[in-house]
Amino acid sequence: MIDQKQSNSINKVIGCVFILFGFAMLCIGVPFIFIDNRGEFENTIMALSLISGVLMLIGGYQNIAKAKQKDIAVHQYEEQVESLLKTVQTEKESTSVGVSKPLETKDSEIYKPDIISKWNYTTAEWKLMTKEETTRRLKEGIWVTLGIAGLGTWVLIAAKGASILTGFIISASVGIFLSFLKVLLSNNLFTLRKNNSIIITTNALIVNGKFKTINDNDIKLEYVKSVKINEYNFIEFSLQWLTRSGVTNDQFRIYVPVQNENEIQKVLNYYSDKGVKTQD
Repeated sequence: MIDQKQSNSINKVIGCVFILFGFAMLCIGVPFIFIDNRGEFENTIMALSLISGVLMLIGGYQNIAKAKQKDIAVHQYEEQVESLLKTVQTEKESTSVGVSKPLETKDSEIYKPDIISKWNYTTAEWKLMTKEETTRRLKEGIWVTLGIAGLGTWVLIAAKGASILTGFIISASVGIFLSFLKVLLSNNLFTLRKNNSIIITTNALIVNGKFKTINDNDIKLEYVKSVKINEYNFIEFSLQWLTRSGVTNDQFRIYVPVQNENEIQKVLNYYSDKGVKTQD
């Protein structure tokens, strides 16, 4: 999965594309305004072009504006986390919970996040986490591929008259591509570095400096739970958000280093107190 900054950049690009197409639609529709004795066809083309063009311009602008707002919010959040970490270091504490007091600003109140835990990883531990997450994504991908292959084959046969073999190959290829893309995005977040760490905060996980939002106006933390795989302990975060087709969700897991296993309950208790479903 991608981090918040990458997501913001993608939304800016999408916004620019919408604006570009919006101008293109206006260029198609505006000349019809000056045509005398327009027929029903010309009026329809003009109306559709002008309306779609305006909507695309508005949507593109909103996409870019929202992405810029999130860039600012992420920057402020990271500054607050860094400030709390410096305080923790000064006080020589291994873990700390920040104080959620409002910071007065000219525009609005910005609340300091809580730093729940900071975990440092060896190279072996980081590779273990990446391997387990990749395996989990691949298993999910098998079911996704089978689902897309079955549904896609039926649609292609019914709508396009394709043969079963052709429909299955095309649909399965789409499913494999989407599953492979999901694995790549997941591994992107867990890129190995010389010094590896995860900071668990109120609204985000900071994974090797990458900001992964787990709760904001668009993304909600559905649940947090402890998962044991063989002798290894993980914490699973489930995120949900609204799409045009309804609510969707995604899960990801972080490995709990052996020396930090005693902090699992602290993490669960913290989110439970915030009203998030938890399970040990």
